[in-house]
Amino acid sequence: MLKPAILYADELLRKMKQTWYDPKYFSYYSEEMYLPELGGDPKGRRDFVSVDENDNVIGYFSYQIDRRIDGAYNFGIMSFDMGNLIFVRDILQGVDDIFVKYHLNRMDWMCYASNPALRGYRKFVNRYGGREVGKLTHAAITADGILQDVYLFEIMAKDYLEAKLFSKEK
Repeated sequence: MLKPAILYADELLRKMKQTWYDPKYFSYYSEEMYLPELGGDPKGRRDFVSVDENDNVIGYFSYQIDRRIDGAYNFGIMSFDMGNLIFVRDILQGVDDIFVKYHLNRMDWMCYASNPALRGYRKFVNRYGGREVGKLTHAAITADGILQDVYLFEIMAKDYLEAKLFSKEK
């Protein structure tokens, strides 16, 4: 279940600090490690944790909102329990909230080439009417100091809602 991250701030920040030097998370961070600033401006930022049935933090999901274009961007998605289906369902719910609950028009995000989530993002945009916008060659350095290509993705609300409706009709 997605819950406001500020309610789990200590546990979330502790888990994120544990990822800083773990190679399996290097493709999440750029060359600078960071921690989310929880409790900031609720109008421009959404920070959530995914919790399991025992109320343990199993993942993190965040994004910023640009009301000028009614868009969500600057996503942060991190699993602390790889392969947990609760987390996957929570991310899908969070994306659905962007379009259905908050009535945003679009969402866009980027992904480093070395990120294992890249394959999942490609499947996701294919299923929900989005698209891979392009690739920026050698546009970022990840935490391990490797120059990375960056892939850009977007989904428009009308395409997401149409794809979601179509998938229910099947």
